[in-house]
Amino acid sequence: MTKGKAVPRWKFEAVVITLLVVILAILLRVYKVTYDTQEFLSPIGEHPLTVIYGETVDSIIADASDKYGVPRYVLHCVAYHESRYNQNAVGDDGKAVGIAQFWKRTWIGFQRLRNRPETISRTNLRESIDALAWAIADGRGEHNWTPIGDGRCPLSY
Repeated sequence: MTKGKAVPRWKFEAVVITLLVVILAILLRVYKVTYDTQEFLSPIGEHPLTVIYGETVDSIIADASDKYGVPRYVLHCVAYHESRYNQNAVGDDGKAVGIAQFWKRTWIGFQRLRNRPETISRTNLRESIDALAWAIADGRGEHNWTPIGDGRCPLSY
């Protein structure tokens, strides 16, 4: 029986390191391409920093907060309690939809009052958060969202 030559340890280590570098480069490239084309969606749909088409829920809430003067924590609180930050959430036996759980009749009414198209979906994240902030700023929060009315999301401290 003949024995073959043993591969020097340094050659084996060099091959392993090269393979790891190639795998890492491929993974980074896939992540970058996916993220740059704005198709990356976090598997955790309820997290406030979830990336939705290139922007975060937190940045959308910040924009609405600045626009209407509603504290960010209130918008975060309502989004968390109503849908756990899920823009596709359905509740109240199918009547409430979206991150802010708008009922269809309320949504249409608010869209009319805001001079916005009624056909915009309640699952449109930016539009829903904007409508939520507008409604709270207009004094309509306590009657439309239970977490505000029951004190879980206080409008002021």
